Amino acid sequence: MLSTLHLSRRVLILCVLTLSCLMVVTVNQSLSQDKVSKTVSLIVDYGNGFERRYTALRWTENMTALDATRLASKHKQGFAILVKGSGATAFVTAIDGVENEGQGKNWMYGVNGKKGDRSSGVYKLSASDVVKWTFEVFDAD
Repeated sequence: MLSTLHLSRRVLILCVLTLSCLMVVTVNQSLSQDKVSKTVSLIVDYGNGFERRYTALRWTENMTALDATRLASKHKQGFAILVKGSGATAFVTAIDGVENEGQGKNWMYGVNGKKGDRSSGVYKLSASDVVKWTFEVFDAD
C-alpha cells in the first residue's frame, strides 16, 4: 500500500510538471505569434517597374499610413520623404527625390489594395496592413 501511494504521488507530480511545461510552451508560442502579427508592410512603387518593400515595420497603436511611411524612411535602406502639412492636411510631395508633377504623376497611397480616402496622416492602420505608395496619374475610379 505504501509503495502504491509513492507511485501515485510520482505519477501526480509527473502530470503536474507535464501540464506546467505545456502551459509555458503555449504561452511562448502565443507571445511569438503576437510579435509576428504586430507589423505592417510598406511598398513604394515608382511606376517604372521598380519597387521598394519593407515587410516588417513594427506596428503601434494609432499608427497612421504616414507614420509607417516615415518609419520605413528611417530604415537602414530608407528614403527621403517630403510632406506638407500634418494630420488631416498632411500631403506627401516627394518620395526618394521623386516629386509630384501636379497635372501628371503624383504619389498616391492605398491600404490593403484600396485607395486612400483621406490624408495618410489620419488613416489609421491595423496590424498586418499593407501600405502602398504608387507614383501614378490620379484616377478617380
